[in-house]
Amino acid sequence: MHINFAMWRKASWQLIKMDDKKEWDGLDIVSKWLIATRSAVTLVTVYSSVIAGILAARDGAFDWLTFIIVTLGLFIAHGTNNILNDYTDYTRGVDRDNYFRTQYGVHPWFKNSGIRQRPFGGSLPADF
Repeated sequence: MHINFAMWRKASWQLIKMDDKKEWDGLDIVSKWLIATRSAVTLVTVYSSVIAGILAARDGAFDWLTFIIVTLGLFIAHGTNNILNDYTDYTRGVDRDNYFRTQYGVHPWFKNSGIRQRPFGGSLPADF
């Protein structure tokens, strides 16, 4: 497995749909994370953080460390929400057939049965 900077760039700016598990398995961990979290959509969260930073700078209250922590935290929280939403839809059977979400990007570990049941009853994506 190699680092695929081109996929990082692509996944950051557009939604990626992968139907081939081999292609998914060949991706590096960052590419998988960017695709799984739908980072092209989570950039909207970053935009709102940038606007907040501009407003803080205008009022003389801007702090780089706070800005970076808040922006990164919002980006991760939005991505986590996307993953949990997709997981819940998948486990409840919502993401089937012609459901809108399946038209623009099904998560490969769900579609290709990559979910492992854990002994305590929880589930985790197997190939992350």
